[in-house]
Order: sequence, then C-alpha cells, then structure tokens
Amino acid sequence: MTVTAEGVENAEQLELLRGMGCDELQGFHLGRPVPAESLHEALARGAAGLAPANL
Repeated sequence: MTVTAEGVENAEQLELLRGMGCDELQGFHLGRPVPAESLHEALARGAAGLAPANL
C-alpha cells in the first residue's frame, strides 16, 4: 500500500513522516499551490523553483 501524508507544514513533520516510511508527502512546506499555467511553465523548465532547495 502506498502511503501519502497530506498537510506537511514544517521540517519537523517532514522528517518524522520520512522516518515513518511515508511514500509520498504534500503540503505547504513542500510547495504552495500554483495556477495550472505556472505549473506547466515550471515543468517545462524542469520544475526548478517548485519545491524548497533544502529538501
């Protein structure tokens, strides 16, 4: 079963969930919502800038 954790708000939660073996993570700590047009543009550039560099 693939486990997805939603609502990751800070680095402490991120590390805890990684340590628990969560397969997928999402939340404001990993990236803010963006309009579809911005997402398409970012993916065309290789998704640079969508997630914090320290992850």
